[in-house]
Amino acid sequence: MQWIASCYALLLLVFNCNLTRGYLIRVEAGNETRACATNDHQHAVAFVQNVENFDPHNHGSVETFSKVDIFNLDGNANEIMHEFDCNLVKSGGCEHWRKENLRMKPNNYEKYPPITDFRWHDIPVIFLNAGRNFWMENFLRNTALHAHFSILTNSNFYFLIDPDYLQMSTFRRRYNEPTPEEPNGRFFWHDRLDLIKTNEINLKNSGKKWELVSLRFSEDDPLGNEVQVNSGEISFPIAAKSAIRKLVSSNVFRNSFFPFFHFRGVSLVKMHLYNVLVPENEHSNASMERDVDFQKETAFCVDVVYLMRSPLKELERAFSITLTTEQGQYLHFTEAQPSKGVDTWHVVRFESLRRFSGKGTLKLSVGQQDLQIGGIKFCPGGNSVIVPKIRGMQQCHSLSTNLAPNPVEEEIFTGIVGRKAKICKRLNGRNCSEMKVCGSKSCDCFHGFTGENCKKQIRKVKPFVWNASPNSISLNMSRSLGSVSDFDHIRVRFREKHGTWWWSKIYKESDGKYFTLEGLKDKTEYVIFFTIYEHDWNVYLQNLAPGEEVTATTCTPIDGSILQLDGASFTVSNSDKKFCQPKQIDVTEISPGKLPISSKIQILDNQDYKKNLNSCKTGTYYVVSVSDIYQNRVEARLECSDENQLTTKHPPRDYPLKPLCLSINESVVQISFEDQLTVVVSSNASAADREKICKPSSLRVIESRKILFSATVDGFESETTIGNCSIGKKYQIILADENEHEMKFSFVCVEPEQISEFTGWNESSQLIHFLKNSKE
Repeated sequence: MQWIASCYALLLLVFNCNLTRGYLIRVEAGNETRACATNDHQHAVAFVQNVENFDPHNHGSVETFSKVDIFNLDGNANEIMHEFDCNLVKSGGCEHWRKENLRMKPNNYEKYPPITDFRWHDIPVIFLNAGRNFWMENFLRNTALHAHFSILTNSNFYFLIDPDYLQMSTFRRRYNEPTPEEPNGRFFWHDRLDLIKTNEINLKNSGKKWELVSLRFSEDDPLGNEVQVNSGEISFPIAAKSAIRKLVSSNVFRNSFFPFFHFRGVSLVKMHLYNVLVPENEHSNASMERDVDFQKETAFCVDVVYLMRSPLKELERAFSITLTTEQGQYLHFTEAQPSKGVDTWHVVRFESLRRFSGKGTLKLSVGQQDLQIGGIKFCPGGNSVIVPKIRGMQQCHSLSTNLAPNPVEEEIFTGIVGRKAKICKRLNGRNCSEMKVCGSKSCDCFHGFTGENCKKQIRKVKPFVWNASPNSISLNMSRSLGSVSDFDHIRVRFREKHGTWWWSKIYKESDGKYFTLEGLKDKTEYVIFFTIYEHDWNVYLQNLAPGEEVTATTCTPIDGSILQLDGASFTVSNSDKKFCQPKQIDVTEISPGKLPISSKIQILDNQDYKKNLNSCKTGTYYVVSVSDIYQNRVEARLECSDENQLTTKHPPRDYPLKPLCLSINESVVQISFEDQLTVVVSSNASAADREKICKPSSLRVIESRKILFSATVDGFESETTIGNCSIGKKYQIILADENEHEMKFSFVCVEPEQISEFTGWNESSQLIHFLKNSKE
């Protein structure tokens, strides 16, 4: 149980647990199944709707009923590579492959297994109204019939064999057409004593699944003649031995049998007809190859379906796959598993995380001479999401008969699918509102949504790191939450970046603006994320949505020792990682009789910075300010005591040092308009926090690079009248603080009465609706 819990927790975050069984998860919207996700690439996924209500003219063509699109859980479909598939179900689907010592042959009525892999989707679908027959190609006497069908129907049906074409055609014309008295047509075989037939066949799933129906008929072995449903779950004898002997000895019997199904109700039928590639002789090497073109950088993924007529011997290979590109890239795979059964279709996936681009050649080389190739298909890789081509599907199911869901692992896979928002993006071009993921037992909302109909979006917030110390990290919850309020609590989870154990703490709105994580290791990087628990969180526990992760490092705030002097240069050094990472240096040069010259320098992570002050001479001094990643800041006055020699002094009384404060930005300073003439500057920060923010000091209005208006701003809660503006014209407003940091916005002049017409007009939304493309 400990492993299960650990694997489940890890999966929910990194999706990296290996699930060995095949699972099938539905993606539903209302009563419709929009897609199904599976980790089983060996079997096709079939979609179902009530055939009684299916109208080929209104719900989509019959030809596309079983067609699908496939992409992986990350939304990648690899569509451009499908033109290089070898599709042996479709006519001409493999003609561009160059074949050596391989010939194409149809399966016809030979003894081949049914198709349950990706080829199944391309088998044509035949739509039959009630009372109609599904006629097959005739077969000759003294030959055996082996055939497989996929049937979707709510009704019962019969399988029949007509030995006499002349009587068949007469009775078909006379009795098979519906009449007002018998809308489903008369069962004409009631008047035919020479017909070979089964008893009435009743499918237990009654239109809820595609049923696999297999036929076997031979006049040489009458006792073995039967119709099997779902691989032997039910079998129906076709005829007794004596009846067949009597039939073939009669004078009217001809050389052909004419098999057909008769359906009482509306039905969809797929007959498993396809081609295979087989070696022409056992003395020559057999292979097939195709020029391919990776038009964009793509991971390699190919599925190959094959069949063996005899088991592999030791050290014998079934076949190999080789990819060679014009850029010299090379991949080689070999399929050699003696344990695999014979006379059954196998699907093997060859996949590589290496990415390829440009042109190349894909080659399949046959090792075992009685091996047969059923098809080659490029795949998107990973787990698959299968989407039906037509809408209105009510259910999906795997064509595998061996799915045995383990409840714990199925829940894990459901959780993986439910956290893939790109699935919703591919399906409906938007988020996952009103969509569900459904396992065999129940349905859940997609990650980030909750409520009975999954309409309510769970709120997410990102941690904002305010400061750090050697053993703690402080979070500014007000900056993180913004306008988010009225929740039960927030779970704050954190761990060492290279660790696996998560700690958690509970934050409530009553805890205030700041929240501190204590007892941490010094000089250690931590990963932090928030999960908001709504008031009804215990009802929809499965849909809790962790927010975005951030990283923060415990460290000591910088002090004056980080600045080191050497002649006429200084160095900011943190190579021993004693302090929090320095991020910026501000240097102001003060020379007698000259205006101050200022510059900013950004410091790269884990690198020292050295600056030479070549202008250093007696009478000149520099004010140097260093700030770290958490806005901790130190300043020093560096004076040129002699030529090219710096000493540290306190700042002079006659030089007004810039105050230590945070630059103004749109998260702490707001601009609103009382009318089209008056600008109001305000802040939603507390009085204590405003002391840390640089005060707004000036405002300019610019049109086409010309300054139309400028004025001094008296800090926060100030009003400035900007004068007349021309209705409909666009202006630029620049607000600067006392440290000359600037905020720039665009302003469109409107009539005073138009201001209130903006939707949701309030102080927090004016900037969104009124100041278009605000930040430059």
